[in-house]
Amino acid sequence: MVLSGVKTLFKLIATILVFELILRGLFFVSFQAQHDYPMSDLLQALYLGFKFDLRVAVVFSLPFALGIMLLSPTKGAYYRKFWQWTYTVIISLMLTAYLFDFFYFGYLQTRINATVFKFLQNPQTSFNMVWETYPVVWLTLGVGLMCFAFYYFLGRFVFNNKKDVSKPPKLKLTFNVILVFVLLVVMMHGRVSQYPLRWSEAFFSNNGFVSAMALNPIHYFIDTNRAKARKYNIHAVRKHYPVVSEYLDVKDPNLKTLNFDRPIVQTPMLNSKPNIVVIVMESLAAFKSSTFGMPIETTPYMDKAAKKGILFSEFYVPSEGTARSMFGLVTGVPDVTTYKTSSRNPLIVNQNTIANAFNGYEKFYFLGGSANWGEIRGIFSNNIPGIHIMEEGSYESPAVDVWGISDLDLFKEANQYLSKSKKPFFAVIQTSGFHRPYTIPENRGDFQLKELSEDMVKKYGFESEQEYNALRFADYSLGQFFKWAQNQSYYDNTLFVITGDHGLPDNKAHHVPKGILAHKLERFHVPLIFYAPKLIKKPQRLDTIASGPDILPTVAGMTGHNFTNRSIGRNLFADQYKRYALTYVYHTNPKEFAIMDKEFLAYGNAKTGIRSLYKYRSESPEVDIQGEHPEKFNYMKQLGEGLLETSYYMLHHNKNVLTHPKVSIKSSN
Repeated sequence: MVLSGVKTLFKLIATILVFELILRGLFFVSFQAQHDYPMSDLLQALYLGFKFDLRVAVVFSLPFALGIMLLSPTKGAYYRKFWQWTYTVIISLMLTAYLFDFFYFGYLQTRINATVFKFLQNPQTSFNMVWETYPVVWLTLGVGLMCFAFYYFLGRFVFNNKKDVSKPPKLKLTFNVILVFVLLVVMMHGRVSQYPLRWSEAFFSNNGFVSAMALNPIHYFIDTNRAKARKYNIHAVRKHYPVVSEYLDVKDPNLKTLNFDRPIVQTPMLNSKPNIVVIVMESLAAFKSSTFGMPIETTPYMDKAAKKGILFSEFYVPSEGTARSMFGLVTGVPDVTTYKTSSRNPLIVNQNTIANAFNGYEKFYFLGGSANWGEIRGIFSNNIPGIHIMEEGSYESPAVDVWGISDLDLFKEANQYLSKSKKPFFAVIQTSGFHRPYTIPENRGDFQLKELSEDMVKKYGFESEQEYNALRFADYSLGQFFKWAQNQSYYDNTLFVITGDHGLPDNKAHHVPKGILAHKLERFHVPLIFYAPKLIKKPQRLDTIASGPDILPTVAGMTGHNFTNRSIGRNLFADQYKRYALTYVYHTNPKEFAIMDKEFLAYGNAKTGIRSLYKYRSESPEVDIQGEHPEKFNYMKQLGEGLLETSYYMLHHNKNVLTHPKVSIKSSN
């Protein structure tokens, strides 16, 4: 590779980038008059858009970067012509893609994405619509003329280096190669973080035009195309709608429109409308907590909160993955996508969330690392207006491992932020310390490590002594948070909700009940504690079956906040409800799922449906008893399959009521 090739490479990147920026400007001029937006949001969108454009420019320049090692443009006119024609075609195709994007946005108010393929299902109709709507002939001629313009420009200003016969020293050449490689990687990475620039950053606002201005249509099309997954079977949703709508207590069922809208059932339990702090503890499996019978003490601070608050001892999250669980918590819809996670799917980033029931509250999301993890940023920022996302770079504390700052520092910094809030607040604090590599920081207060023999490690389902101490440290950090909070004015009027994102494999722990082991339920079983020492007058331990999507409807109902619910979640304190929990295993093929109540568990997979019934708390938890309880089996089969199919459907039809208000939002604030 010669230095003239490097110069040509950066001229090519600059050319493509400027071309994209011109088209971004034309997009703004074409559509901005139809929308209202804060200028600060627009500026942020343009900044993000520049970074997306730069990444695309670099990616499209990579063939040339690779080619100059083999087909250096400095070797002669033949090679320069090859690259000149190659990039004339590439840029012309980019122009064509942008034209489609302009028309797509004008038609559907969204940038072009993988859903465009649905128009190919009726190609003749789609072609006729395009032909009759747009000046196809003139546009084709225009693109053709632009091809000649691109060809001239590239030959005159980009691929115009003459043959370079100089031979730079090997050391200088090596240095330049490394420098170019680093620059290309930095430009593609897009941000100073372990996580690269991702599409979810474009959805920092719930204003659709602002998000559109941040996106690059080619980048976005590729992102959405990668997110292809099973959507939903509308016939199956309608088949099960009567059972599911009755279970969800939909007051105005409509099979034609598939209405799931209903107000949150109100069960006011507190005298005031308090601050809300939802604490999601990493991997907080119930069986590893001394709150649930672990013979050795692991979670003394959580135990104290459970004894002074309201503990739901039969709480199950729908899925094992952290990102899936956080999605279900925020949206109330179990994440049953067959793609990586729903948070990573740009096509369903718009979701209704009961977090918006807390009108007038300041909103926070605290995470020790980057909110680009799992692309969870978009679910919070796009759907909760004004939320403060506190992540790496927001804290004074140093990172201790790949997950960012320690749990102890996370709670310390969260307490400092919350103590400064001038308004009531709704906050989510998500820990990550009880996760490989199980880092226990040097700065750990008065926390003391304990030894655990190899026999005890295996007996109680731990992987190692390090894991055991990491759980203890996570619990210690929670206890310190409450200690710090007690000294703040917000503490007396705050409801703390403590739960886990998911459980863990039981590793054949000796103290786990036989039926839980048989059906691997400890992967889903986690604590749920409502803790408010100054507000909850009667501590309780309830064995009501509860599920992850129920958390926010319950918090809103018990604190007297009205909102339109479109999800699977329901208020746990509403006594009229039947209670079942859905679990979904995303890493099997076909996908396994189950539905359970306090006595029975019905099991199946997404291909064959529910096919067996067990009394999972009996002495024979693995014996299929569907023949003995045909009515119970049939109901659980209908409901389980219905909740799964409805969850598929809701992932695409749980639109944010702030932007898609089918019914008015009621707020008691």
